[in-house]
Amino acid sequence: MCGADAAYLGDVDGFATFAHGALCDRCVRNVLAAGSAPVRRARTTQARVDVVLAAYPDLIIEERARRRVTIGGSILGRPVRFTFRDSAREGESERFVLRAAFAGERGIDKSDLRLFSSLIERLAPGSPSIATEDFRHVRIAFRHLGRRDTLHAIDGLIASVASLETLP
Repeated sequence: MCGADAAYLGDVDGFATFAHGALCDRCVRNVLAAGSAPVRRARTTQARVDVVLAAYPDLIIEERARRRVTIGGSILGRPVRFTFRDSAREGESERFVLRAAFAGERGIDKSDLRLFSSLIERLAPGSPSIATEDFRHVRIAFRHLGRRDTLHAIDGLIASVASLETLP
């Protein structure tokens, strides 16, 4: 993580072996202090929820399950629903799913999204798509989003949907 050399333990079956998977002692202490992977992922998910609720105070938590939080409401009069998962199932790459109501008739692809190129590169396979659950919506999904990236993705989704509805 920091680039410092880990303790070299010797060669085992012709392979160089390092302590703690090639992490230095300081990095190992930091990782251990942060807690187990499930604990860190739960804190990460909660941080995303907190930043979204702070930025959009009209949204509410619709559902809180053991490994998933769903936030819903409306932004600028547009129904939205966001799902944040602690982890994805095997073979899935969708931990952060953002949905915004869409009244347009046309389809949507990556070039229609008003997102930073770094966010477009991180879209999950099959994203964006149009789906209907409680309402017809554009759905975009990501494997990982930072806290600021989450807000940029939400803002970009709302702007994308609004602009697509005004196109002929």
